[in-house]
Amino acid sequence: MSYDGTKIIICSQNGRLYRSTDGGQSWNEVRTAGDNDKDWKTVSMNSDGSKIIAGVFDGLLYLSQDGGDSWTAIEVTRSRLPENKYWNVSLMSSDGNIIVMGEGPGRLYISYNGGTSWNEIQPAGNENKNWKTLTMSSDGSKIIAGIEGGRLYISTDGGNNWNEIQPAGDIDTY
Repeated sequence: MSYDGTKIIICSQNGRLYRSTDGGQSWNEVRTAGDNDKDWKTVSMNSDGSKIIAGVFDGLLYLSQDGGDSWTAIEVTRSRLPENKYWNVSLMSSDGNIIVMGEGPGRLYISYNGGTSWNEIQPAGNENKNWKTLTMSSDGSKIIAGIEGGRLYISTDGGNNWNEIQPAGDIDTY
């Protein structure tokens, strides 16, 4: 789910993508051209709602640069994700240039140019974890990623290096 104060975009439990442009008063299903049965898993947008990234179960990502009216399919890896993997979490910077995507279970990927090219970023030893949560600073230099089972990792250099952090108590991140 992403929210900019007026625009909201969500993935529903039934794998559908919905958008509201009036703060949640009304909703419309978002569809890509010719593809009405995508199994949407994650969605994020920039601060003004003009750029949206959404991931589906089959391993493709869809990028919209007009608020969800039209979509372009993009591949992050050389091929679609392997069987039983899907885009689990997503994050987009306020300007839409930095995008972080996490496989479930699998790896993290980052784009510094709005989805044109991608690099794998990974806290050491966590290549096949089920990524559950992502957040970043407004400039994209600091990223926090949480895995199923309650471990949190922080990068203060845009995803190049990671340190494990743990909040007080024994929590599970979601």
